[in-house]
This record gives sequence, C-alpha cells and structure tokens, in this order.
Amino acid sequence: FANAEPTLTADDKARLDNCMIMAQNTPDSQLYVVIYPGTDRASRTRNTYARVSKRSLDYLIKRGMDPSRIKYIKGSTRTRTAYEIWIVPVGAEPPVVQ
Repeated sequence: FANAEPTLTADDKARLDNCMIMAQNTPDSQLYVVIYPGTDRASRTRNTYARVSKRSLDYLIKRGMDPSRIKYIKGSTRTRTAYEIWIVPVGAEPPVVQ
C-alpha cells in the first residue's frame, strides 16, 4: 500500500489474493494485517491507516473472505505506509508488533 494511488495496486491485490487463498486453505486460521503508518505526504493524506485498512478489508470481503477472520493491527510509523500480512493457525500466537 506504500504508493500514491488512492486505490489498491495490482501488486497489492495479488498479495491479498494469495494470502486469502492460504488462509482459506487453513480453515481455522486468522489473517492479520499489520499496517505501519507512514509520515510522508501521501501516507498522511491518501494512505492513512484508516484508508488502507478499509480498502484492504473491502477488497477481501468482496473476494469472499469472512470478515471475522481478519484482524488489523497498527504498527509503528515508517517513512512510507507499509504492511505485512500474517496467516496465523489456531493455537499459534498472533504477530507481535513494535
């Protein structure tokens, strides 16, 4: 999501699609999206934590992902907005974010 586009890029969509498929192949897993808010201009206007999380959530739901299996975590700031996606199986610890 670290781009100046107000919508998801083809690369972002491909990454989300791949993670969604992996999560669906592990039925009881949770999908964690860690978003690191950026401090550059695009990150403070178009790619804010709220906008990035909403765009990705809307996309995943539209593609068939159960929203109850998606968790968002706000990470520490970076120069540009960035994200990580974790697929966490049942019984495993969720990602620790600093």
